[in-house]
Amino acid sequence: MKEKNFVSVVAYVHDDENAIPAFATMIGGVLSEQFQQYELIFVDDASTDGSADAIRRAAENLTGGMVQIVHMRHEAGF
Repeated sequence: MKEKNFVSVVAYVHDDENAIPAFATMIGGVLSEQFQQYELIFVDDASTDGSADAIRRAAENLTGGMVQIVHMRHEAGF
């Protein structure tokens, strides 16, 4: 049974191009099963690989939720 609540999840990303597709699929699946609405926020900490493109591609494949991408110009090192 899905909760009626809305949840936001923040994911920090730095040079994680290869891990993003599997992570987005997994977390998107869990969130869509548990919540009617969700928001997945990716914080790209000045990645130098293809992380930003991987996030955009993953966002296109997620259903039932909203994806936000925050691009940091300089590495903050969260």
